[in-house]
Amino acid sequence: MRQEKLGISIEYSEVFPALFNNEECLNLIKQSAQLNKYDFVEIERLFKWSEDFGYYTEKNNAGFFGLVSGKNYAALNNPDFDFLTR
Repeated sequence: MRQEKLGISIEYSEVFPALFNNEECLNLIKQSAQLNKYDFVEIERLFKWSEDFGYYTEKNNAGFFGLVSGKNYAALNNPDFDFLTR
């Protein structure tokens, strides 16, 4: 029996920079949520969304937030998602 002695090497790297919300932009997001009677939950720990928006926040003041539609609704990137459904 012939043995090829093949090997494999796997490497992983995070290709997006960290995303940091500007405090003023974050306050606008909070105010908008309150005005529209939406719950606002700020996560306590870092959250990796593998999002390239970090490149934008390196050069611009910005605020990034996620939308949660609930358990009985289509997910955000689903074509059936409806922003108007509450």
